[in-house]
Amino acid sequence: MQFIMNMIMARVLVVILMVISLTFLFSMKMGNVLVSTQHIENQLEKIHVVCQTRHFLLKNVKYSKL
Repeated sequence: MQFIMNMIMARVLVVILMVISLTFLFSMKMGNVLVSTQHIENQLEKIHVVCQTRHFLLKNVKYSKL
C-alpha cells in the first residue's frame, strides 16, 4: 500500500514539473516572462503544499502502524 502511494505521488510530481517547464517554455516564446515566473511561483507553492501533505500522511501512517 505504501509503495503504491509513493508511486502515485512520484508520478503526480513529475507531471506537475512537466507542466511547469512546458508553460515556462511557451511563455518564453511569447515573451511573457514576468507572467510565467508568477505562474511558476504559484505552482511551486502548490508542490510545497503537496509535499507537506504527503509528509504529514506518511508520518501518520508510520504512527498508526506502531
